[in-house]
Amino acid sequence: MTAKEYLSQAYRLDKRIDSKIEQLKSLNLLATKCTSTLSDMPKSQSAGNSRLEDTVVKIVDLQEEINRDIDSLVDLKRDIVRTIKSVQNPEYQIILELRYLCFKTW
Repeated sequence: MTAKEYLSQAYRLDKRIDSKIEQLKSLNLLATKCTSTLSDMPKSQSAGNSRLEDTVVKIVDLQEEINRDIDSLVDLKRDIVRTIKSVQNPEYQIILELRYLCFKTW
Protein backbone atom coordinates (compact mmCIF):
# COMPACT_ATOMS: atom_id res chain seq x y z
CA MET A 1 0.00 0.00 0.00
CA THR A 2 1.37 3.38 -0.97
CA ALA A 3 1.43 6.35 1.40
CA LYS A 4 -1.33 8.04 -0.58
CA GLU A 5 -3.54 4.93 -0.43
CA TYR A 6 -2.94 4.62 3.30
CA LEU A 7 -3.81 8.25 3.95
CA SER A 8 -6.88 8.11 1.67
CA GLN A 9 -8.48 5.28 3.66
CA ALA A 10 -10.08 7.76 6.05
CA TYR A 11 -11.83 9.59 3.21
CA ARG A 12 -13.28 6.37 1.79
CA LEU A 13 -14.43 5.19 5.21
CA ASP A 14 -16.00 8.60 5.90
CA LYS A 15 -17.91 8.43 2.61
CA ARG A 16 -19.06 4.88 3.42
CA ILE A 17 -20.41 6.13 6.75
CA ASP A 18 -22.21 8.98 4.97
CA SER A 19 -23.78 6.48 2.59
CA LYS A 20 -24.99 4.31 5.46
CA ILE A 21 -26.44 7.35 7.21
CA GLU A 22 -28.42 8.12 4.04
CA GLN A 23 -29.67 4.53 4.00
CA LEU A 24 -30.67 4.92 7.65
CA LYS A 25 -32.65 8.07 6.85
CA SER A 26 -34.43 6.20 4.08
CA LEU A 27 -35.32 3.32 6.40
CA ASN A 28 -36.57 5.74 9.05
CA LEU A 29 -38.82 7.40 6.47
CA LEU A 30 -40.10 4.00 5.43
CA ALA A 31 -40.83 3.05 9.04
CA THR A 32 -42.83 6.22 9.61
CA LYS A 33 -45.03 5.66 6.56
CA CYS A 34 -47.22 3.20 8.39
CA THR A 35 -50.84 3.06 7.39
CA SER A 36 -53.59 0.94 8.80
CA THR A 37 -56.57 -0.58 7.08
CA LEU A 38 -59.78 -0.55 9.00
CA SER A 39 -62.07 -3.50 8.45
CA ASP A 40 -64.77 -5.31 10.37
CA MET A 41 -63.55 -8.66 9.02
CA PRO A 42 -61.60 -10.85 11.44
CA LYS A 43 -57.88 -10.89 10.85
CA SER A 44 -55.90 -14.10 10.80
CA GLN A 45 -53.09 -14.50 13.26
CA SER A 46 -49.88 -14.96 11.32
CA ALA A 47 -46.63 -16.23 12.73
CA GLY A 48 -44.59 -13.99 10.43
CA ASN A 49 -43.07 -10.69 11.43
CA SER A 50 -44.69 -7.47 10.41
CA ARG A 51 -43.09 -5.21 7.83
CA LEU A 52 -42.64 -2.52 10.45
CA GLU A 53 -40.84 -4.92 12.76
CA ASP A 54 -38.53 -6.00 9.92
CA THR A 55 -37.76 -2.38 9.13
CA VAL A 56 -37.01 -1.55 12.77
CA VAL A 57 -34.64 -4.52 12.99
CA LYS A 58 -32.85 -3.32 9.85
CA ILE A 59 -32.61 0.18 11.31
CA VAL A 60 -31.06 -1.10 14.54
CA ASP A 61 -28.59 -3.31 12.62
CA LEU A 62 -27.58 -0.43 10.38
CA GLN A 63 -27.12 1.90 13.37
CA GLU A 64 -24.81 -0.65 14.99
CA GLU A 65 -22.87 -1.01 11.74
CA ILE A 66 -22.50 2.78 11.49
CA ASN A 67 -21.25 2.95 15.08
CA ARG A 68 -18.64 0.25 14.34
CA ASP A 69 -17.53 2.15 11.23
CA ILE A 70 -17.27 5.40 13.20
CA ASP A 71 -15.09 3.63 15.79
CA SER A 72 -12.89 2.33 12.97
CA LEU A 73 -12.67 5.81 11.45
CA VAL A 74 -11.60 7.33 14.77
CA ASP A 75 -8.92 4.66 15.19
CA LEU A 76 -7.72 5.11 11.61
CA LYS A 77 -7.54 8.89 11.98
CA ARG A 78 -5.55 8.46 15.19
CA ASP A 79 -3.05 6.26 13.30
CA ILE A 80 -2.88 8.72 10.42
CA VAL A 81 -2.20 11.59 12.86
CA ARG A 82 0.71 9.62 14.32
CA THR A 83 2.06 9.00 10.83
CA ILE A 84 1.70 12.65 9.82
CA LYS A 85 3.41 13.79 13.03
CA SER A 86 6.46 11.79 12.00
CA VAL A 87 7.00 14.27 9.15
CA GLN A 88 9.65 16.77 10.23
CA ASN A 89 8.32 19.91 8.55
CA PRO A 90 5.36 21.45 10.48
CA GLU A 91 3.98 23.09 7.32
CA TYR A 92 3.86 19.72 5.58
CA GLN A 93 2.10 18.29 8.62
CA ILE A 94 -0.60 20.95 8.39
CA ILE A 95 -1.04 20.37 4.66
CA LEU A 96 -1.31 16.60 5.14
CA GLU A 97 -3.80 17.00 7.99
CA LEU A 98 -5.98 19.35 5.97
CA ARG A 99 -5.88 17.04 2.96
CA TYR A 100 -6.24 13.62 4.57
CA LEU A 101 -8.05 14.32 7.84
CA CYS A 102 -10.21 17.32 6.96
CA PHE A 103 -10.67 16.13 3.34
CA LYS A 104 -9.80 19.51 1.81
CA THR A 105 -8.91 19.66 -1.88
CA TRP A 106 -5.50 20.69 -3.08
